[in-house]
Amino acid sequence: MNVTTRSGMANLRSRFSAVVALACTLAAGALAPQPADAQGFPNRRITVLTGTTPGTLTDLVTRLMAKQLEERFKQPVIVENRPGAGGLIAIQAVARSAPDGHTLVLGSEATLYPEVFNKEQSSPAKEVTLVAAFGSTPTIFAAPASLKVRTMKELVQLTRDNPGKFNAAIGANTTLALEMTSFLKKNNMNMLEVPYVGMSQATQAMATGDTQFMIASVLAIKPLLDKGTAIALGTSGVTRFSLMPDIPTMKEQGFDVDYVTWFGVFGPNGMPADIVARLRREINESMNSPEAVPTLAKFGAEPLGSSAEALMAKVAENARRYREIAAQADKK
Repeated sequence: MNVTTRSGMANLRSRFSAVVALACTLAAGALAPQPADAQGFPNRRITVLTGTTPGTLTDLVTRLMAKQLEERFKQPVIVENRPGAGGLIAIQAVARSAPDGHTLVLGSEATLYPEVFNKEQSSPAKEVTLVAAFGSTPTIFAAPASLKVRTMKELVQLTRDNPGKFNAAIGANTTLALEMTSFLKKNNMNMLEVPYVGMSQATQAMATGDTQFMIASVLAIKPLLDKGTAIALGTSGVTRFSLMPDIPTMKEQGFDVDYVTWFGVFGPNGMPADIVARLRREINESMNSPEAVPTLAKFGAEPLGSSAEALMAKVAENARRYREIAAQADKK
């Protein structure tokens, strides 16, 4: 006959309690929500916002990316247009979303500088994380074909010889407007800067002869170039634009111009590093694929080789430069 002493019973109860506690801990761990990577990212549809209206360059690039990611992730990737405030509405919506990688925003670098035009506005670059940057496009320095100038130096000389006679088209409160202001000042070009609500209105003004100079995106100016209504005097990149190899860069012509507009995908701050890495890899691979590159080319964009870290450092540098230009031109 087995006899259990009081101390033996106590030991049994202690061991039993420890086993129960361990079992509860393991069960709680199994039932607790796991990180997104453990569940298999993505585990539901992904929503990509864009701060522009349908049919714009950013919108077209967003839809191209969404299609590519949908095929890779085997999950729906929905594009949502949230235009307004220069893309700020879309960025702020993503900044407030859950940091799980299922809500993103695609925008151009130009959407990151609203504080330049409004002192009370914080920088969106501090509110979101750059997940991936995959495409860039230079801007085109253009003049109407009727003006009979064929180089940038000829246009500069023409405006110096005829101060105040010619108009330069700009988009109100845009980084391209600041680039125009800076360029005119550096090169002593006495032109009246005429603000337009959007790029389409500005290009239309050039087509009708109301303006004689503009800095435009490839997509915006290309129809005028194709018709022969406008002539491209130079591009803003370091090297010649692969889609327009006959057009010299501004640097080749002796002008201190060196910038491109790039497209980036942003997510809320606080996303897990492995989710950011997965998204970055999938986006970069899909947008540099044989299927995507020709389509990007049609939009006037080409692959971008810079890292996210290098681009955000450049954003900080540009923000300081734009604030200086805006202050000098009293645009705030």
